[in-house]
Amino acid sequence: MQATGPGCLHSVVLGGAGPAMAASVSSVIPVMMVFLVFQRQFIAALANSGLK
Repeated sequence: MQATGPGCLHSVVLGGAGPAMAASVSSVIPVMMVFLVFQRQFIAALANSGLK
């Protein structure tokens, strides 16, 4: 299904996107957990890569 932003928002408001929203949230949670655990190392690596 291809839709524009307002079309997608309309389907979410009407409740037609429940499984898709659940799938997207459940796929984002592990990525956020890994980022939160390794946040200091990630930021330090980005800061050190820009320095000469």
